[in-house]
Amino acid sequence: MKRLVLLLFSLISIMAYGQKNEYSDVTFYGTDFSLVKVYGSDNSPYQFQEAFYGMNRLFLSEPKKYNVQKILGIKVNAVDLGPVEKQNDKIDTSGLLINGYGGYELTTQQVEQAIKNLPIESKEGTGLVLVAEVLNKASARGSFKVVFFDIASRQVLEMLDGKGKAQGFGLRNYWAHAMLDAVKKAQ
Repeated sequence: MKRLVLLLFSLISIMAYGQKNEYSDVTFYGTDFSLVKVYGSDNSPYQFQEAFYGMNRLFLSEPKKYNVQKILGIKVNAVDLGPVEKQNDKIDTSGLLINGYGGYELTTQQVEQAIKNLPIESKEGTGLVLVAEVLNKASARGSFKVVFFDIASRQVLEMLDGKGKAQGFGLRNYWAHAMLDAVKKAQ
């Protein structure tokens, strides 16, 4: 009986892993913060822009910890942070910080438009980008969309929602933990 239960759990885990591994020739673009809203923070928009840049750089400077390939069970052929960094440089800081929590959620159309706005030069393969939605200081949670898209047509192939717990020292590390946790919990 124990062997049967163990075999059943093994098959379920193999099937679950296989479901995530349906994309090939994936280019990871990092996290697009151009649509994010930040609730309840005392930090300035400038400090957040610096933190956003630093969070994206973690994918390069700490690849063992910030390994979306391993977390999502996919094969990433390239990492190109340039397009999201260009988008993040254009953030309208006047609407970034919000007092209270208004239940802000990204629509599918907003995410699709964000994908179309990415200045990507490549024309082939599958793209993967995280789109930041909400960073809520009061609940110590961050919401992110994990988006797979066809690079040539910019058509969204799959969009997963992830919410992660923020923790750590410093603005960058605090929200980077939420980002990583959200990718792990994306469904």
